[in-house]
Amino acid sequence: MLSPVVSEECRKRGICTTVENYPTELAKRLIQELKDKDAKFPSDAEQDMILNDDKPQVCSRLGPNPTLPLCNSIRRIEVITAAVSRNKTWNYILNDVDKPIQTVAVERCVSEGSRCSNNIQFMANYECVCVQRWSLKKMYYIDENENLVKDFFKVPTCCSCKLHPINK
Repeated sequence: MLSPVVSEECRKRGICTTVENYPTELAKRLIQELKDKDAKFPSDAEQDMILNDDKPQVCSRLGPNPTLPLCNSIRRIEVITAAVSRNKTWNYILNDVDKPIQTVAVERCVSEGSRCSNNIQFMANYECVCVQRWSLKKMYYIDENENLVKDFFKVPTCCSCKLHPINK
């Protein structure tokens, strides 16, 4: 039975870019089988280029630098090798580290649970905190019987500011 060995760091992050026992040769063989069937592998890297070019320009009345982040985050494209499915099980994501076929745009809070930017003020009796948001992304994975399957996996995609009432 094929099962990923997931580090504590990966468990905290929800996704892994490296795992010790990744089945590299099996993954390469399965990728080749898919390519032989003309399978398509859409990547977030390609989609990101479109999204960044079409950003609407809002809040121009705030001056020359109209965008101020409410929460600090880090955004990057990652090649995932293991992730948690919507059924809360860890699986190997089909990938080739040397020639990635499935990339994911990831955005993580720098400090989840911290207060949002001091540049904004909210009503009394409320506090605002940075919260990690997740999306489900459909990806190919290798199941425990070494079969190729598609399912949805949780991916950190946004860090947002959430308003909470303060209980006094």
